[in-house]
Amino acid sequence: MKHLTLLLAAAALLAGPPALGFTDPPAPPPGADTAKEAAKTNELKGDIARARQEYGSAENWYLAALRFDSRNPELYNKLGIAQLKQGRYEDARQSFSKAIRRKSDFIEALNNLGADYCLERRYKSATRYLKQALALDEQSAVTHLNLAEAWMGLNQVDRAMTEYARALEL
Repeated sequence: MKHLTLLLAAAALLAGPPALGFTDPPAPPPGADTAKEAAKTNELKGDIARARQEYGSAENWYLAALRFDSRNPELYNKLGIAQLKQGRYEDARQSFSKAIRRKSDFIEALNNLGADYCLERRYKSATRYLKQALALDEQSAVTHLNLAEAWMGLNQVDRAMTEYARALEL
């Protein structure tokens, strides 16, 4: 029996660290009484991973959180940011769109969706979402900056300069 235990321990060490992802929904963390608490715990872990620029890990934690709270638009927005940082623009667009479907006046998700389109040089699509975001919050400097980039991409320099100036004012 002692040899079997040593053999299993050696096999575990040789297997290396566990994979970062998981396929089954994680169990609620110890002490989590509700799905909302489990979602919040996983969201926080995703936020920490994103702050460390570990975007793949952050994505996994946000997906885990969504298993407990699938109607949360903020989680979809954060998931989209993690996907965007990994260069997965289509996945990010889907996540931002889900956030907007759950909360139509979600300014950050509208801005992020517009920025995603800018990064893919789909400027006309970008202007659509960035204008929607500005209609909800005219004081968003970052949205004005993103809209300026979209106008520049469309060779509409005058409009771009107006947006750059507005971003600098704010």
